[in-house]
Amino acid sequence: MNFCLSYVSDIIDVCDSLDSKAVHLDASYETHKRYGEKSHKYDRNKNTTWYLIYDTDINNNVYINKIINNHLTIS
Repeated sequence: MNFCLSYVSDIIDVCDSLDSKAVHLDASYETHKRYGEKSHKYDRNKNTTWYLIYDTDINNNVYINKIINNHLTIS
């Protein structure tokens, strides 16, 4: 349970830091573009990458619309 809470806390920390980024990258994958204009890639470990899909307003406020992952299974 502690690991799960720590894992989620780390993702929230990344989300909270998005508004301080100087550059916001445009979403490049079609599946991401359905949920927002911008995308941030968070490599949690070598098997799992999280994608934070969001929009920004004129004041650089971040509105997260979707958080998805691309979990890779090691064979």
